[in-house]
Amino acid sequence: MFEAVSTTPVDQYRELLKEERETQKPAVSNDNFDLGGERAREYNLSDTTRARLLDELAQQKFAGTPPEIRTELFGYFAADTPFS
Repeated sequence: MFEAVSTTPVDQYRELLKEERETQKPAVSNDNFDLGGERAREYNLSDTTRARLLDELAQQKFAGTPPEIRTELFGYFAADTPFS
């Protein structure tokens, strides 16, 4: 039913470790691809996270909140397209 896979994830991992030992450089990059969107409505997780942060800061009347964070949050949600 299932076809045999020529290389397993464990084999691939072993090959990466071997390559790293030989070259002293990891073969994989340290990238974070879950950065979210730069504008509202581009990426739901980013919208949800920022909305939660905005709500929590608003409850505290933004006490102690750096102006850069306020500016970023307000700018993010100042998009032309309204949320529904």
